[in-house]
Amino acid sequence: MKSLKIIGFRRFILFLMTSVLCMNIALAQKKVISGVVTGTDKEPIPGVTIIEKGTTNGTVSDLDGKYSLSVEPSAILVISFIGMETQEVPVGNRTILSTQLKESTIGLNEVVVVGYGTMMKKDLSSAISKVSGTVLHNQPMASAASLMVGKSTGVQVTTNSGAPGSDITVRIRGANSFNGNNPLYVIDGVPSDNILGINPNDIESMEVLKDASSSAIYGSRAANGVILITTKRGIKGKTDISFDAYYGLQRVYKKMPMMNAQQQWEYVLKGVANYNRLNPNSPVEPREQGLADYNAGYDTNWQDEVFRIAPVQNYSFSASGGNDKMRFSSNISYYNQKGVVISNGYERYTARFNMDYDLTSYLSVGTSLKGNYSHTDEIPKGDSQSSVMANLLRKMAYEPIYESDGSYANRERPNLIASAELYQGDSYRTAGIGSVYAKIKILEGLELTTTWSADIGIDTGNSFFPSTILGGATRPSSAYSNKWNTWLSENILSYSFDYKKHKLSAILGYSMQETRNFNFNGSASGGPSDLISTMNASTSKDKIYSYKTGWGINSVFARANYSFASKYLVGLSIRNDGSSRFGSNNRYALFPAGSIAWRMNEEHFMKNLTMIDDLKIRASIGRTGNQNIGNYAAQGTYNTGVNYAGQPGVMVGGIPAADLTWESTDQYDAGIDLSMFKNRLTFSMDYYIKRTKGLLFSMPIPGYTGFGSYLTNLGKIENKGVEFSLAGDVIQNEDWNWSAGFNISFNKNKVLSLPNHTPIISTASTEVFYTTNGTFYTQEGHPIGEFYGLKWEGEVYPTDEIAQEHVSSIMGQKPVGGTLKYEDYNKDGKIDSNDRQVIGSPHPKFFGGFNTSVSYKNFDLGMQFSFMYGNKIFNQMRFLSSRGFCYDAARVERVNAWSKPGDITTEHKVLTSTDARDNQFSSKYVENGSYLRLNNLSIGYTLPSNISNILKLSSLRVYLSAQNLFTITQYKGYDPEVNSKASNIHTQGVDIGMIPQVSTYMLGLNVKF
Repeated sequence: MKSLKIIGFRRFILFLMTSVLCMNIALAQKKVISGVVTGTDKEPIPGVTIIEKGTTNGTVSDLDGKYSLSVEPSAILVISFIGMETQEVPVGNRTILSTQLKESTIGLNEVVVVGYGTMMKKDLSSAISKVSGTVLHNQPMASAASLMVGKSTGVQVTTNSGAPGSDITVRIRGANSFNGNNPLYVIDGVPSDNILGINPNDIESMEVLKDASSSAIYGSRAANGVILITTKRGIKGKTDISFDAYYGLQRVYKKMPMMNAQQQWEYVLKGVANYNRLNPNSPVEPREQGLADYNAGYDTNWQDEVFRIAPVQNYSFSASGGNDKMRFSSNISYYNQKGVVISNGYERYTARFNMDYDLTSYLSVGTSLKGNYSHTDEIPKGDSQSSVMANLLRKMAYEPIYESDGSYANRERPNLIASAELYQGDSYRTAGIGSVYAKIKILEGLELTTTWSADIGIDTGNSFFPSTILGGATRPSSAYSNKWNTWLSENILSYSFDYKKHKLSAILGYSMQETRNFNFNGSASGGPSDLISTMNASTSKDKIYSYKTGWGINSVFARANYSFASKYLVGLSIRNDGSSRFGSNNRYALFPAGSIAWRMNEEHFMKNLTMIDDLKIRASIGRTGNQNIGNYAAQGTYNTGVNYAGQPGVMVGGIPAADLTWESTDQYDAGIDLSMFKNRLTFSMDYYIKRTKGLLFSMPIPGYTGFGSYLTNLGKIENKGVEFSLAGDVIQNEDWNWSAGFNISFNKNKVLSLPNHTPIISTASTEVFYTTNGTFYTQEGHPIGEFYGLKWEGEVYPTDEIAQEHVSSIMGQKPVGGTLKYEDYNKDGKIDSNDRQVIGSPHPKFFGGFNTSVSYKNFDLGMQFSFMYGNKIFNQMRFLSSRGFCYDAARVERVNAWSKPGDITTEHKVLTSTDARDNQFSSKYVENGSYLRLNNLSIGYTLPSNISNILKLSSLRVYLSAQNLFTITQYKGYDPEVNSKASNIHTQGVDIGMIPQVSTYMLGLNVKF
């Protein structure tokens, strides 16, 4: 037995020596090729991919554009780089091979990120928009998604508020659902809502998957579109270190024209006189406190006191590099934005580390790690009774900020300075997204990638109203903590094949994801002192509760893309999702999609049209889903905390819905892509139809059942539209470069069917004192959530007699002079709720943007515009300051308010009390929300390379930048880009209590070492 082992060992040694000898012979036949890759400006290009054609043997140029690669003597090198034309160069007898790449501004070989992979732009047969990370850099916005405004067709971006760290609303090709219309964000392969945690300077690119062919690979979460965010990764070469910084000042670019103290007091006297004329038996006098304040000579401009010039600053430090085995990219940043409203601010710290490591020629591993911490210094906000902004235009000019003893002066409305400065409100977020992967090259073109990812975080916050401000008599306090933990495991088998005229890429994957949440909320009142802001000292624990939730999804998916002769393209995908959120009878669903494209320019009959670089006609069809419902909506639930006779109790809370299933959206898309004059001019057009069926709908049921409603699938919605984009490089030479782009999108939203064909009437409720809320109407054949109220006819009744000749009553009261004149819609001789009608839509007819950039030698100039047309906004802020109550601050236009019989004016009467005849939701306050805005203007100078070299720098650029420099609009509010009720698709287009967008002026610096 021992001799056999010796013989076996000798055979193994002989085999090993033979293998080494063969390898040496093979290596001896190869030769090393080296060179430098430059651009047309003769500058070296780092990160260029050099691959031996037909193999996986390749390398990447370093920061000096240099490369070295061992290849066969007969090899052909494929040299490619994003934005450049790919070259294929035979090696021949050369050992030194340098090449110059030509620019292709929107190149056909540009790499585009798609779901679970990448593709060349020319091989796409679906509708995908790409926004390069370079256009997102160095702009003073906390959310990268908000920087997409005006940059991509079909993507409507609205910044809900100008408050630091505020959320945004993104709609991709319209609203599809009653239960959430936000797109799915995928950050480096991980689905996550933590967009505020991403530093815009970290982003390499953002791709928007708009049609079903591109997005169906994400199945049940893709009905509202998908936004892929890819952060920077390292490349081979010496370590590249960069530092970016900017500092700016912000201001509110527009203030409302409000009455001064004298005008306001005359307004009060006019209200007293009008009230006494209508109520001669119970006359009133001006309020004593108001008279005392007026006589004291106060004249407070509350907007000047609340708003301020506020700084914003950002500092970002990056390092990246690598060698033949390992590449890395890292970044740390600090962002600080003070609000234009006093005491409001936001700061954020972020860190990122991406690494790729080739363990062997067939095994690679890597990681992506991102973390962020943020703190928001809150003020009373939104539409609450104590909100600073909601009460800003209601605060009387003759009221003081301070009493004579130095204390804050409290009147009927909150003292806005006290509310902002004494209110204690903080919110915090600590979050991280991480993933690790391993990639195994099984065979040539066949790879297996396994990834494990996590998205974890915690939101915490607290608030306290001291007794010295309005609303703080009981010293109310609150606290909350929300934790989430998501893990994701994915295994993807990918295959690529490229032989002669045939090119095939395919993936097959399996995904598992689970999310768990823990939530705690508490509120209390009755604290003993303003010095103790926490709930532990409160005598009344008003609400304290906690709960846990969770959901999971399992998926199998596949996609294949085939190209024949780079002329005929076909793409197919399918995903099977199973979600814990749905009923046991419909827990799984298929989401298929397909696309075709024809590159006509490759046909023989077009070869003579040399000005055309690419002409592609494409079409796609597919189905996506929406699972945005409660985690347990399909299950029979129980409500806890239902106590009886001092004993804890539990009762049935929800009806099981075993047949509840997904909302499904079928989308049809047809498009044309055209590129001309060596890719210097590009044009794209898409026409689409999206139909969503099986809307997740809460259906009312009779109360005797013990329930108010049950969840079911009913209703259909359609979105139909067309998109155009045009871009070109007008001038390209050694000194001058000028490029420009334009895009415009049209979308028409329509409800096709509702349960029992019954319209839905919704109210945008608020907590503000004495207001009229907006009413919205959703009906078949119309868009979701149109404004629904009385139609104002543009005038005021001059006399009682004329008013009474028109109608017999207004909201149940006798018509009188000075009252707003409404249309008697149903012609019954009176004005009441039955005269309500559609008075506008919050949905725009079209939106888009255009940009231009010019450079001369080392100077550069860039401008980005956005526009929106055809939408309406309920200006509830204007209503509050124009409703005709004399003890509310009023806009200057109210100086012309009706005051005596015979007056001809468009401004209704003012009284010492609220008059229901004038305080109705009507078209008077539904305004045109169209606008044109200069989002960004930047002027920069890059230091000449000879000077940079003396300073031991790779490059240095300084720039001046201005955001929201001007806005052209007819809207009478602060800002037409507002959406106070963004969370409810039925009540869009309301302006109440939001901090407006700001103009920002910055000085910035970009340094590379």
